[in-house]
Amino acid sequence: MRETEGIEQTINELETDAIEIEKTVIALLRAVELIHKPDPAEALFFAPSNQWGELSEEEQQKQRDALRRYQRWYTVAHRYVGEYTPERVDEFNKCYSGDKNGNYGVIDYIRLERLQWSRNKSRIIDEFWRVFEIQRSILLSVSDVIGIERINLRELISADFTDREINEADRLQDRSSSCRRRPSRGCARSSAENVVRQVWPRIPERG
Repeated sequence: MRETEGIEQTINELETDAIEIEKTVIALLRAVELIHKPDPAEALFFAPSNQWGELSEEEQQKQRDALRRYQRWYTVAHRYVGEYTPERVDEFNKCYSGDKNGNYGVIDYIRLERLQWSRNKSRIIDEFWRVFEIQRSILLSVSDVIGIERINLRELISADFTDREINEADRLQDRSSSCRRRPSRGCARSSAENVVRQVWPRIPERG
């Protein structure tokens, strides 16, 4: 029980960290300029054409802070997701670094290295929030899984205790039935003691 309570406390702390990471990254996305780079005239297909501008010293510090905190958050969170909700690990990982279909991951929005399709900052922030929210939701579901496991453990303990009580009652019942059929020394002694207790008060005192 103490172990599960410790895990739930860690998950709550990770959620607090996630809130701060989200604030830092959104502030960074809003502050850094997006520069449009037109496609070459000979280009045969469209590609993202907006790149992030240079970061100021303050923005670089925010980026480093967000990167370190997120890497720590992801490492710890990944352990719990892998152990308690392994069926969600692939989805959790995909939100980290995106995929080959052009979907970006959380780390891409922190590093600011990949070109963007749009210069609409609100849209970019919404996309970042969406992928990070998926990871956070998966992690928070671990607490629900732990709660279910705790309930199942209590039911198992309760069932085991009930079975032992029933077995003990059956054993005592069998022993009582055996005494009535064929009194043993223990049973006879117990019966004699009961007779003495009943007769003793009736015996008059001798002068």
